[in-house]
Amino acid sequence: MEKQNFFDLNGPRYEVREPPDGQWGVRDDESGHFTGIVGSLEREEGDLSMVLTPTPDRLEVMDHSRIYGEGAFVIISLKPRPATQHWAFVKSFRDELWLTVLGVVVVWGVLLWAMLKAWAWIRRDKVLQKLMWGLKS
Repeated sequence: MEKQNFFDLNGPRYEVREPPDGQWGVRDDESGHFTGIVGSLEREEGDLSMVLTPTPDRLEVMDHSRIYGEGAFVIISLKPRPATQHWAFVKSFRDELWLTVLGVVVVWGVLLWAMLKAWAWIRRDKVLQKLMWGLKS
């Protein structure tokens, strides 16, 4: 089977041509008309051109689309790896939150330890226990 171009079957019909004089297009001082590619567009012999720099003279006879230039810098990096599943929850919160949680756990642990020691001291001292609970001996 013969390979066919997608545009040949479905898309717009177009023809690629070069201007007869082989120039980009400058204004002729005598006639006031353009030569080259710009002249072809001015005479409506062509519909579009791919590479033309907008100048004040050219803007009088044709419209330009937005220019997208190539960047001079290229950034190359490795493809990011997915986070391991058992540590994925850590990256979902900011560092400040994890430090706060750690601080609360430490303070709560110390507070519970102190309460346990206080309770053990209260339980050992029978006099204080009797006073607290109103028990008679």
